[in-house]
Amino acid sequence: MSANIGKDLSFFKCTRCGACCRIPGYVFLKDDELEKIAGFLELSVDEFTEKFCNISTDRRGLVLKCNDNDSCIMLDTSNRCVIHEAKPAQCSGFPHSWRNPDSDAVCPAMRR
Repeated sequence: MSANIGKDLSFFKCTRCGACCRIPGYVFLKDDELEKIAGFLELSVDEFTEKFCNISTDRRGLVLKCNDNDSCIMLDTSNRCVIHEAKPAQCSGFPHSWRNPDSDAVCPAMRR
């Protein structure tokens, strides 16, 4: 998951196209992120967890659910993150602290 971390990304400016949110995989949630996101959505942590989370198949923790097309459940029909202001650290860390081997191919902003 950490391919090309040494690559210079000083040029990178996210275009909020949602391509990274359609990459199949897990968005792991930390305890403090559950509270932050639930509060942002005006839900209790239990309501948020029941509606938007699963336990990862490796049982390492809670993850955001995916839509049937493998996109993140938080991606709306306009390819915008509905929790952008409260998004998890894993999401805000892309592509500076992590990326997949195919991130250059998936993310138009990384190809500039």
